[in-house]
Amino acid sequence: MTPVRASVESLATALEFAYTLLIPDTPGEGIGMDFSRRGMPIRVDLQYWWSDDNIAYGVRNRWGDDYIEFNLYKVVDPNLTSEIKVSAIHELFHLLQYQYTPTHAMGGPGGWLFEMFSVWSEWLVSPPNHYPNILDGNVYRFPLRGLLRPEDTLALNDKQSPSPLYHGYISSLFLRYMLWKNAFGLDGVGRFWKAIGAGKDAYEAYKEAANGDWVEYWVGFCADMFT
Repeated sequence: MTPVRASVESLATALEFAYTLLIPDTPGEGIGMDFSRRGMPIRVDLQYWWSDDNIAYGVRNRWGDDYIEFNLYKVVDPNLTSEIKVSAIHELFHLLQYQYTPTHAMGGPGGWLFEMFSVWSEWLVSPPNHYPNILDGNVYRFPLRGLLRPEDTLALNDKQSPSPLYHGYISSLFLRYMLWKNAFGLDGVGRFWKAIGAGKDAYEAYKEAANGDWVEYWVGFCADMFT
């Protein structure tokens, strides 16, 4: 087997593993979401990106046949095995989100809600000490103007400009905190996205996920962070 083929088969295994975590065969388990709105199989493209340092993208297209693109240069890099695994579940989760949001705008300013949940999903395939580099520098900045005001965030992108997208990346820490504190289980993730798809805002969607008030968890999260 050639090194390229071995790397591609490893990627396929990572995607299949991510799928079974998100959508297990046992009814009632997992996050309560599925691909029934689009059908199977899921298209995965391999591209050579000369000038793009990203590993992958979850691509939304106007025909509803959303797919994932991977940078083959990254896939075959033996030093990126862990990064490929987290990218697989991250981008697969984006495709799930797209099934429940008829328009991209439903992901909030900059798509911050999409990134909040997809970055969180990376911990499902990673050890507890997994910490995406993209979170660096914003941990103590993003809460200062509130969780639900990404357009006013103090979270900065790599150009040192306020960014709702980066607010979404770092907000994954709060989502992880809520699951740690048993505000809701994995099935609450599905309730959140079903609520967003039904036209509810993020505040109401969190109420659906937690089956009630959730703001106390934000207060606890901020207290733990700053004390």
